[in-house]
Amino acid sequence: MFVPRIGQAYANTTDFVENLTVGLDVTLVAAGWDRTTKGETISAVSGSTDRVYWSGGENGRESIFLRVTQAGQNIDFRAYSFWDTVAHAGTHVIGDAAGATRTTLQAGALVAWLLVDKNGIGLAPRVAVGTYQGKLRAGILERHVVAQRSGQTVISNATFGAASGQALVKVADTTNLQVGQDVWLINQKAGANNGNAERCTIQAINPGTRVIQMLANLGSTYDDGALVGADPQPMLIWASTAGNTEALVASTNLYMHYNSDAFVAAPGAIFLSRTDIEAQGLATFNPDDYGCF
Repeated sequence: MFVPRIGQAYANTTDFVENLTVGLDVTLVAAGWDRTTKGETISAVSGSTDRVYWSGGENGRESIFLRVTQAGQNIDFRAYSFWDTVAHAGTHVIGDAAGATRTTLQAGALVAWLLVDKNGIGLAPRVAVGTYQGKLRAGILERHVVAQRSGQTVISNATFGAASGQALVKVADTTNLQVGQDVWLINQKAGANNGNAERCTIQAINPGTRVIQMLANLGSTYDDGALVGADPQPMLIWASTAGNTEALVASTNLYMHYNSDAFVAAPGAIFLSRTDIEAQGLATFNPDDYGCF
């Protein structure tokens, strides 16, 4: 569901976050983000709220975890590949609470343009006439790979998951998988396998049994529901540097965090500037990974 707040006036930063009619929290919930089941409220203290939201995306097949933390006039945004509501911790974080993915507003009145759907949020706050501060985009990216080659599915093996040291993985659907394709496995359940993630190459596919065989044995164990895909969680947080004040048009001080590419080297996240992305060659962004030849 798309929920826009166009040129909405707020009394201050806390009102922007907490307003019960047009605030950030109520807008995320209205658009379909969950903060009570897969997400949670870590702190409900006014002016210092800290909440994790989950969304299945507009297509219902995603797993998007977005954390919004207010500290005074600062609002920090982070994203995770999975959030454990028992341990109150996430895995493979992108963004931080030190300013890299921050929106900084003010104690006085402000106006904001807030656009939210199940895929993410877009924010452009105005703190004075002509002065826009802490612009931000957070959510899932549109994939660069066509749907029939996306590999997007989940492990589905009657609760048995997929064990390390063997090459067979039973999934919910094989229709968009290809032999020779590289796919990521990312666990989506709390417990012993929390945080497990690795990249595998498909050697064989059995559509009848929905079993795929990897070229090499799995290095980790996965639960049912683990994500499988060429690009299973392409999460992005784009923010003005440290929430700085800028003109209407964003400067070159932009930062992108891209969850999927982060897993190439090791589970975790990488930090790229716009220049880095433009300068990258095929060694980093290999077209073969996406079935492009």
